[in-house]
Amino acid sequence: MRTFNNKGGTNYAYLNTVRIENSQYPYGIGFGGSKVEFRLWIDGDNMIENSYILPDDHTYEVGYIIPNKKNNGKLSISKIEAYGLGGPEALAAQIEHREMLKKLRDKKKQVDKKQFLDSDFDKEFLLGGTFSHKQEIEDRGGS
Repeated sequence: MRTFNNKGGTNYAYLNTVRIENSQYPYGIGFGGSKVEFRLWIDGDNMIENSYILPDDHTYEVGYIIPNKKNNGKLSISKIEAYGLGGPEALAAQIEHREMLKKLRDKKKQVDKKQFLDSDFDKEFLLGGTFSHKQEIEDRGGS
C-alpha cells in the first residue's frame, strides 16, 4: 500500500449514512473522484458486489491504492473497522442533535386542528360537504 498526493481536486471524502429512496446521493462512503464516481467506493447497500476502486480521478495521483489488476476495479472486502473520534463530548453533542431532529420531525407531523377548521378554504375544498350541516342550520336561523 502507498500514499497518493493531491493533484488539485477537492473531493477528498464522502459519507452518506442515511438511505433515502430515489435519492441522487448514493448510500455509502467514498474517497476522491466526484459525487457520481469515486476513486474508492464502499457501497452501503451491497458492499460485496457494488464497491470498487479506480486507478485515476481528479483528486489524487494516478495508480491503484491497493494492487488490484486481477479484479478490474472490484474490491474484495473482508472486514471494515470504524473508529469514533471526539470523545464523550462529541457523543453527547451527537445525541443532543439527534434528539433535536426527532423533536422537529414529530412537530412537523402534528396538525393544528383548530387552525385547520377555521379556514373556509380547507373546509370547502379538502373536506367537501363535511360541514354543510352548519350552513344549513345558519340558513334556517339557528346558530
